[in-house]
Amino acid sequence: MDIHAIVSSGTMPELRGRVSDLMAGRLETSGLLEILLLLHRSEDTFWSAEAVAQRLRLRPETAAEILMDLTRAKLLIRSESTGAFRYGPSDQSMRDEIDVLAKTR
Repeated sequence: MDIHAIVSSGTMPELRGRVSDLMAGRLETSGLLEILLLLHRSEDTFWSAEAVAQRLRLRPETAAEILMDLTRAKLLIRSESTGAFRYGPSDQSMRDEIDVLAKTR
């Protein structure tokens, strides 16, 4: 089930706000949800765009673009020294939204 079906079905009324707004319209084609949940599951691990692309069978350019989008949305942290990414929402409400989303997948 994708985020659109979850939100529109009313089964997760608590999933709303910035996280669902960010994902709206991009999930089916981009792999955004899969990348977000991959990094969520391995919260302490830094991932390169290439490693994410290989793991999820995406083009490296696509993975890099999505990782940067998630970083700009303050859902990921990017290492200044390596350029790799890890899960790190900037505030607790975003973290809570993603935790709820992850439980449905």
